[in-house]
Amino acid sequence: MPRSLPKARLRRRLVELGRMYRSDLERLEGETAAIDAGEDDLATLTQGQSATIAFLEKDRDTYREIVAALQRLDANEYGACESCDEAIGVARLDAIPYTRLCIACASDAPTRGVA
Repeated sequence: MPRSLPKARLRRRLVELGRMYRSDLERLEGETAAIDAGEDDLATLTQGQSATIAFLEKDRDTYREIVAALQRLDANEYGACESCDEAIGVARLDAIPYTRLCIACASDAPTRGVA
């Protein structure tokens, strides 16, 4: 991890985001449980129900990224781009503290098939 990163502040931000996403996941899981209990056929899902399921999947992915970022922070591997191994800028980490890619590699990711 680059020395100039504000490790304590970024950890607090990741923990805060983790709590927020965990809360959203619990709410959305409750909503999808009600959908599952009331629907026999996925083809009959309403647009709103489909959106709820999509939000749940996206939130799960983001929560996993937050947990992984905290693990990288604990392993002192946080802040290095997983593609080019260069330091990820502090401004980018402030904006997306769970990011795995620097801005240059993230910009190239769609053309390389990387999410």
